[in-house]
Amino acid sequence: NGGFQLFDPGNANGVPGVTPTIDGGSQLPAPSGSTQELAQKVLQTLGEKCFYDFHVSGLGKNDGATALDNMRDAAAGRPVKTSAYSDAKGKTTTLEPRMLQAMLAIYQAGYTSVCRISSIAGSDHSEDSAHYDGKAFDMENVTNAAQILAICRQYGARLVLNETTDLHCGW
Repeated sequence: NGGFQLFDPGNANGVPGVTPTIDGGSQLPAPSGSTQELAQKVLQTLGEKCFYDFHVSGLGKNDGATALDNMRDAAAGRPVKTSAYSDAKGKTTTLEPRMLQAMLAIYQAGYTSVCRISSIAGSDHSEDSAHYDGKAFDMENVTNAAQILAICRQYGARLVLNETTDLHCGW
């Protein structure tokens, strides 16, 4: 499978009243607030430096769809953009609140490699990618990938992929 590990969280995620935990230990906070409030908190907590202001492919310069552009737009209450060169052809969407809460939880758990978020809704992905619906993020040069992917799953991620040091979490 090309070095990817595929996890399917099944139906346990998203069951009302279930609070995710890190390795059966401390409870993770449940998502709260609007998407805009969560995006603001993510930017305040992680800082803008944690989000790429370019596309790894080198395409789409100044397209308004970098990970940093997506976070700034969401924090300002605006829809986020996909890249015009992608299968989504420059549409707009909103960000998944559980994804934003997972970003916070990853950072708060001490996995500061979350500071390498390379794409959210922008860039080029497979045709039906969750990225284009604001429901996925990619990270580069990740350490502690298994723990980070576990947190994503605990917040309801349906598709988590790990290839060497890069990963994908999708809702």
